[in-house]
Amino acid sequence: EPQQYPHNLTVPWCESCEFIDLDQSLVSKDKGICYGTTRTPLQQDLAFLLKQAAVRSLSREETSKEEGTMYFDSERGHVLSHTFALQDSLTRGFHRKCSILTLMRDKINGIEQMQCSQRAIRQAQGSPSNPARSLSQLTGEPTVFAHLYMWFTWLLSVEPVVERPSNAPKIAISCSPGILR
Repeated sequence: EPQQYPHNLTVPWCESCEFIDLDQSLVSKDKGICYGTTRTPLQQDLAFLLKQAAVRSLSREETSKEEGTMYFDSERGHVLSHTFALQDSLTRGFHRKCSILTLMRDKINGIEQMQCSQRAIRQAQGSPSNPARSLSQLTGEPTVFAHLYMWFTWLLSVEPVVERPSNAPKIAISCSPGILR
């Protein structure tokens, strides 16, 4: 599995994935706990799992419904996904599928042996003829990612902490890795 640090991204990024710059992060602090988000995972073992969850969520292989909420993959991590469509006059079919997903995991062994399939790579690359537009462009809300970040921060704050990462990487904020969530 390739390392997905900003300086050596191996998967091409489209405009729809660029809600903040590669070297930026959104950070908030609440009751002594720091919450942060970046464009690339801080824990590299999550990068592959997130890519697979996104492809699986958008392909809707679990159900025939085009939109809705689903739960899958209790073996590699627990994924809760909500897929929806937004009107986009620049795409084939005049709509773009979007998915908001949450990946929760227990101890996972053997992630190094998992390999991304060719089908998943093709699906992740999308159609080259129509440039992807970001969620903020499609909704007309320039702060949609900030709102999503605030809601996910709230979800994390009400969830009891069962396990903290032992080797959380340092990021350029005033929070120690022990309280980064």
